[in-house]
Amino acid sequence: MTTSLAPVFHSTHAALTFAYNYSLQQYDAPPMSKLMRGAIGSGKGLVGLDGAGQSGFVRAEVGQLPVEQQMVIAARFAPAFEDCDCGRACCSGKTAGREWSSAIEWLTSYAMRAALAGCVSHHRLRQALVMRAFGRKAASLDELADIASVHRNTVSDQNQRVQKCMREIEAKAQRAIDDRLRNCGMVGEE
Repeated sequence: MTTSLAPVFHSTHAALTFAYNYSLQQYDAPPMSKLMRGAIGSGKGLVGLDGAGQSGFVRAEVGQLPVEQQMVIAARFAPAFEDCDCGRACCSGKTAGREWSSAIEWLTSYAMRAALAGCVSHHRLRQALVMRAFGRKAASLDELADIASVHRNTVSDQNQRVQKCMREIEAKAQRAIDDRLRNCGMVGEE
């Protein structure tokens, strides 16, 4: 008699969202919750050390991908902001997420080689275009043209090139991590 374990996650998106948002600073469940655990919850072990382990398993699979694919996954799934309790008067209580920021910075350099080779590209413009590819549109293309002191058409052209490059890498990364997580049994058939 063979028994197969049910996959921990229903989709690759759910697995990546969990892995990149799992916090090591989670609080232990109160005693009453621990007693009721048998009666409630999914029973998939996604809390405490079990949750940390599942997060680590997913991240280990991501770590097997090429670096540019790892970075687009981090840019898509890592929190863009983290809580900040520095107490300074200028603090809004939030700061840029370290992992997300590192991925954006790496991809900004990568975009220069992969999408904008042969172009003169302003670093802040390139960074803003990479951030736009992952849903952070802090400024319009016209505002970005003013920041970089270039024509709007230049910004529009570079935006199209960066967007296309990031979409292609992300599509490859999504296919690759989906295959890896399904093959190891962490993600079930949708």
